[in-house]
Amino acid sequence: MIKILKLGDIIYENFEPKTITPSEYDENGMPTKFEEKWIIPTDLDTLKSAFIDTVKWQANIKLKETDWTIVKCNELGLSIQEKYPQIYQLRNNIRNWSNEKEQEINSATTLEELLNIDIKIPF
Repeated sequence: MIKILKLGDIIYENFEPKTITPSEYDENGMPTKFEEKWIIPTDLDTLKSAFIDTVKWQANIKLKETDWTIVKCNELGLSIQEKYPQIYQLRNNIRNWSNEKEQEINSATTLEELLNIDIKIPF
Protein backbone atom coordinates (compact mmCIF):
# COMPACT_ATOMS: atom_id res chain seq x y z
CA MET A 1 0.00 0.00 0.00
CA ILE A 2 1.22 3.47 -0.83
CA LYS A 3 0.41 5.87 1.98
CA ILE A 4 0.71 9.02 -0.11
CA LEU A 5 1.67 9.96 -3.66
CA LYS A 6 1.48 13.26 -5.51
CA LEU A 7 1.12 12.94 -9.27
CA GLY A 8 1.01 16.41 -10.71
CA ASP A 9 -1.79 18.22 -8.88
CA ILE A 10 -3.51 15.03 -7.70
CA ILE A 11 -2.81 13.61 -4.25
CA TYR A 12 -3.50 9.93 -3.62
CA GLU A 13 -3.59 8.51 -0.09
CA ASN A 14 -3.66 4.95 1.22
CA PHE A 15 -4.05 3.02 -2.01
CA GLU A 16 -2.74 -0.05 -3.78
CA PRO A 17 -0.68 0.65 -6.91
CA LYS A 18 -2.76 -1.89 -8.87
CA THR A 19 -6.44 -2.56 -9.19
CA ILE A 20 -8.34 -5.60 -10.43
CA THR A 21 -11.02 -4.80 -12.97
CA PRO A 22 -13.43 -6.96 -14.98
CA SER A 23 -12.31 -7.48 -18.56
CA GLU A 24 -15.00 -9.84 -19.86
CA TYR A 25 -18.67 -10.32 -19.01
CA ASP A 26 -21.21 -13.07 -19.57
CA GLU A 27 -24.63 -12.62 -21.20
CA ASN A 28 -26.10 -11.49 -17.84
CA GLY A 29 -23.49 -8.75 -17.41
CA MET A 30 -21.60 -10.66 -14.74
CA PRO A 31 -17.80 -10.47 -14.86
CA THR A 32 -16.13 -13.67 -16.03
CA LYS A 33 -12.56 -12.52 -16.44
CA PHE A 34 -10.47 -10.01 -14.54
CA GLU A 35 -7.25 -8.20 -15.26
CA GLU A 36 -4.78 -6.38 -13.06
CA LYS A 37 -4.14 -2.77 -14.05
CA TRP A 38 -1.61 -0.31 -12.69
CA ILE A 39 -3.16 2.96 -11.52
CA ILE A 40 0.19 4.73 -11.22
CA PRO A 41 3.07 5.09 -13.69
CA THR A 42 5.20 1.96 -13.93
CA ASP A 43 8.17 3.57 -15.63
CA LEU A 44 10.84 3.63 -12.91
CA ASP A 45 12.17 7.10 -13.73
CA THR A 46 8.69 8.63 -13.92
CA LEU A 47 7.69 7.07 -10.62
CA LYS A 48 10.96 8.10 -8.95
CA SER A 49 10.23 11.66 -10.03
CA ALA A 50 6.71 11.43 -8.56
CA PHE A 51 8.06 10.01 -5.29
CA ILE A 52 10.66 12.79 -5.00
CA ASP A 53 8.01 15.39 -5.81
CA THR A 54 5.82 13.91 -3.06
CA VAL A 55 8.64 13.99 -0.51
CA LYS A 56 9.55 17.61 -1.31
CA TRP A 57 5.90 18.69 -1.32
CA GLN A 58 5.32 17.21 2.15
CA ALA A 59 8.56 18.71 3.52
CA ASN A 60 7.55 22.09 2.13
CA ILE A 61 4.17 21.96 3.84
CA LYS A 62 5.75 21.10 7.19
CA LEU A 63 8.43 23.78 6.87
CA LYS A 64 5.81 26.41 6.03
CA GLU A 65 4.12 25.71 9.36
CA THR A 66 7.13 27.22 11.15
CA ASP A 67 8.21 29.84 8.61
CA TRP A 68 6.69 32.56 10.79
CA THR A 69 9.30 31.74 13.45
CA ILE A 70 12.14 32.22 10.98
CA VAL A 71 10.72 35.56 9.84
CA LYS A 72 10.20 36.69 13.44
CA CYS A 73 13.76 35.77 14.41
CA ASN A 74 15.17 37.50 11.33
CA GLU A 75 13.14 40.66 11.98
CA LEU A 76 14.09 40.82 15.65
CA GLY A 77 17.68 39.64 15.25
CA LEU A 78 17.08 36.58 17.39
CA SER A 79 18.87 33.25 17.13
CA ILE A 80 16.35 30.55 16.27
CA GLN A 81 18.68 27.93 17.76
CA GLU A 82 18.57 29.70 21.13
CA LYS A 83 15.04 31.12 21.16
CA TYR A 84 13.19 28.20 19.53
CA PRO A 85 15.45 25.12 19.71
CA GLN A 86 12.56 22.67 19.17
CA ILE A 87 11.51 24.40 15.96
CA TYR A 88 15.11 24.63 14.81
CA GLN A 89 15.54 20.87 15.39
CA LEU A 90 12.22 20.02 13.74
CA ARG A 91 13.15 21.97 10.62
CA ASN A 92 16.52 20.21 10.47
CA ASN A 93 14.81 16.84 10.91
CA ILE A 94 12.39 17.62 8.07
CA ARG A 95 15.20 18.63 5.71
CA ASN A 96 17.29 15.59 6.68
CA TRP A 97 14.32 13.27 6.14
CA SER A 98 13.66 14.81 2.73
CA ASN A 99 17.30 14.45 1.66
CA GLU A 100 17.53 10.85 2.93
CA LYS A 101 14.31 9.85 1.17
CA GLU A 102 15.47 11.41 -2.07
CA GLN A 103 18.70 9.40 -1.88
CA GLU A 104 16.78 6.23 -1.06
CA ILE A 105 14.42 6.81 -4.00
CA ASN A 106 17.27 7.49 -6.41
CA SER A 107 19.03 4.31 -5.22
CA ALA A 108 16.05 2.07 -6.02
CA THR A 109 16.76 -0.14 -9.02
CA THR A 110 13.41 -1.93 -9.42
CA LEU A 111 9.76 -0.94 -9.31
CA GLU A 112 9.16 -3.30 -6.38
CA GLU A 113 12.04 -1.78 -4.41
CA LEU A 114 10.72 1.71 -5.08
CA LEU A 115 7.17 0.81 -4.06
CA ASN A 116 8.45 -0.45 -0.71
CA ILE A 117 9.83 2.96 0.25
CA ASP A 118 7.55 4.73 2.71
CA ILE A 119 7.38 8.36 1.64
CA LYS A 120 4.78 9.63 4.12
CA ILE A 121 6.41 12.28 6.28
CA PRO A 122 6.62 11.20 9.94
CA PHE A 123 6.51 14.69 11.47
